Amino acid sequence: MTQTATETAARTTTRLLHGYGRLTWPQARALLSGCACTWTDFDGIHLQDTPPDELPVAATHLWAWNRTGDRLVRLRFDAPGILYAAVLTPAAADDVLDAAGVPLAPGFPEEVTVTERRTILRDPQERSAAALPPEFTERTWHLVEVPGESPLTFVRADPDS
Repeated sequence: MTQTATETAARTTTRLLHGYGRLTWPQARALLSGCACTWTDFDGIHLQDTPPDELPVAATHLWAWNRTGDRLVRLRFDAPGILYAAVLTPAAADDVLDAAGVPLAPGFPEEVTVTERRTILRDPQERSAAALPPEFTERTWHLVEVPGESPLTFVRADPDS
């Protein structure tokens, strides 16, 4: 789908990147505790205040964020039932994810420099897929990008938009 966007100036900050190897849905869902989530699957695009109860079928990614927006989660769905997770927290944060009981992958957490920007999605008149619902196009979205050999993008909806 082709989208145009109105963006704010980017800023650079430092955060802690927590990486997780192969996870089951119950383990991944523990990382989503207290988070709002968005994902796309065969039923369309979803935005809800709590994690989904069941593993989304046919989704490739799920993005989540806690109420204050200082913990961002990105799940990548691979083979059926196999997930990988990355979590960003403030650089000064203690290991807030120990409570989830999910072991970190070797080498994590890692301090990373990220680029943060805000954007508003706008549907163009010509598109190859269905229009995004107003609950998405009328919001401001916060994008946090981790550059590098395997770049990651974390997404969250701003609560005040």
